[in-house]
Amino acid sequence: MLFYGPSAREGGGLRAQPLDALGQLRGRSVEVWREDISDVNPLAPHALEVAAASGGGRVGVAWVARHGREVRVHVSRGTGTSFSPAEDLGESELPPMIVRGNVAMAAAADGSLSLIHRTTRGPCVDGVPGECARLRITRIGDDGASDRRGLALVIPEVCDRPVPGYVWADGTWYYSICAQSEGAPATTVYAIQFEPSYAQADRIFAGCEALGLGRVGEGAAVALGRCAGGRVDGVRYADAGSNKLVLVGLSRRVVCSEGRPHVVLGGDPGGDQLDLPLNEATADLSALLPEAMARPRSRAVWTGEALLVAVPLGAEVALHRYQCEHGEFVRTSAF
Repeated sequence: MLFYGPSAREGGGLRAQPLDALGQLRGRSVEVWREDISDVNPLAPHALEVAAASGGGRVGVAWVARHGREVRVHVSRGTGTSFSPAEDLGESELPPMIVRGNVAMAAAADGSLSLIHRTTRGPCVDGVPGECARLRITRIGDDGASDRRGLALVIPEVCDRPVPGYVWADGTWYYSICAQSEGAPATTVYAIQFEPSYAQADRIFAGCEALGLGRVGEGAAVALGRCAGGRVDGVRYADAGSNKLVLVGLSRRVVCSEGRPHVVLGGDPGGDQLDLPLNEATADLSALLPEAMARPRSRAVWTGEALLVAVPLGAEVALHRYQCEHGEFVRTSAF
């Protein structure tokens, strides 16, 4: 499923295009959300950033949309062929147009969904002068009911990309938040487990740009950051965040072994490396791929048969497909 937002000139809104496992179009696109222009909003409301996740046969999508001078966050749920009416989660900040990370969504195996999004700035402490950036976590149960109260995060100053990633792995929700500390960025990765109850926060990548957070295999997540001199470092978390592996100076490669692709994250010579076979369908892979394959702002998923990379090209999106052929991982499409 490819979600995309037509420009205001094209009527705005948000649409979903069903795809098969090889990235081929499967039927017509579905309208997820659309609002007509009005005297208040002479331009059609349109999506600025989209995040989606699926699990348990359910699909969730959240987006930051511009409504005239306002920016608001919406969420919808569906099965891929139809979606619930868009739910308005409130006002947000106007994000930099070239940066993702103001909304992120994850899905558990039972179909429950959770999203993190940026809200408007507000008091750091009630009754005390000064404003902070604010984020909110909204959970949507397997019955489709959303917790509108959510969990509020108050941060003195966030990065341009405040939420680098959000994934669910082996009963644990992992999310990363990038904040400014003394004029330099730093990332904190949170691991939240409900049964049994456990939570952990780990501050990493001080002075580094957060690249993203991805799920690897059944039970682990990997955070990546770009540090001084362009060096890419990584941290893998497993066992609800209690098992941690730090990788310094990563190279990112995709190789083929016995006809199956493997993402290889290699550290210092002679040091640890991660070999991540792509077997079951997996989202949130863009940060783990070489930048020549998944440039900034791309989205990448492994469908079980092919790697599909959605690449923004101006006001359009190109969809590239990669597969193993004759022992090499190569691009097999140009559309």
